[in-house]
Amino acid sequence: MKLLVLGGTVFLGRHIVAQALARGDEVTLLHRGRRGTNLFPQARRLIGDRDVDLSALQGLDVDAVIDCSGYTAAHLQRSAEALARVPRYLFVSTISVGAAFPPGVAYDEDTPRLSGDEGYGAAKARAEDALLAARPGRATIVRPGLIVGPHDPTGRFTHWPLRTARGGEVLAPGRPARPVQFIDVRDLAAWCLRLVDAGTTGVFHAVGDTVTMQELLESCRDVAGTDARLRWMDDAALLAAGAQPWSELPLWIPESDPAFGGMLLARNRRARAAGPGHAAGDRDGARHAGLGAQPRRGRRAQPAGDDARTRGCPAQILIRAPSSITALSGRRKKLATLPALRLMAANRRSRQPAMPVPGTGTMVSRLR
Repeated sequence: MKLLVLGGTVFLGRHIVAQALARGDEVTLLHRGRRGTNLFPQARRLIGDRDVDLSALQGLDVDAVIDCSGYTAAHLQRSAEALARVPRYLFVSTISVGAAFPPGVAYDEDTPRLSGDEGYGAAKARAEDALLAARPGRATIVRPGLIVGPHDPTGRFTHWPLRTARGGEVLAPGRPARPVQFIDVRDLAAWCLRLVDAGTTGVFHAVGDTVTMQELLESCRDVAGTDARLRWMDDAALLAAGAQPWSELPLWIPESDPAFGGMLLARNRRARAAGPGHAAGDRDGARHAGLGAQPRRGRRAQPAGDDARTRGCPAQILIRAPSSITALSGRRKKLATLPALRLMAANRRSRQPAMPVPGTGTMVSRLR
């Protein structure tokens, strides 16, 4: 397949390109030339800025495009016009396009979306609109939640494996049975390629099956092989202590939050049914397509090699899909190990840029 990747040098795009090249695709990248310039010498490179100039795409002959770098309606209007003759177009959006995530309410792809174009989620929603208007019936929109894995530039998920690898008392936020969702970037990349291979169109949530926070933390501890002891603290106590949801304690959002309490309850049934070559409701097929992987308990990691060393993550906690507990990216954090209520300090991490959500006091990091 002749594949164009818009972006392709950071995180998800990087994995899509690597997997496409590994299977023999002819890959072209369009990016601004600011990052990853030494990656993928075997791929064709085009330099362009989606805000001002896409002339590099003129006359390009490809079978499919995977768009990892579009954020605004203008971005998608320009690229859709320049690539109007390309048969298949997949755009990576986000579950953050949802207008609200009320507590305890699972939601699917038809949930109401944000209006306007202010803020990350609203801008992505308008980008979706632009693509669907330009390519009615000929577009694929994938909405990931939290993506985890190698080369994650945010270090959001990585906090938990790194913290449990240090051992001692670990602050565990919320209820042990609180549901959480995430997806391995390598699984997501493979699934995006399968979708364009099959010419599948539509809008899909790209999230793994729900697991509990207890399953996540115990899996991190088991893989690390440490004596980490989980000290659970409920939502009310964390809020009273001044903990910042998500940006300070990744994957923690108070379940009673009126706007975001249900953010980690996305349904992935439509994505399961769209797994190329697999029937709807086929759990094994969905897992093979890159969705629905569950934590594997008691599995010790294989040596991480160069990837873990260059990213500064302990090799002993590297684990590979199909387990979605993948702690590979981010720099080592300076984390103190303190007892009792000062567990908060032991769990503090380098703050990631957080996006204020209009109308609420909740700070939620970008979900890409």
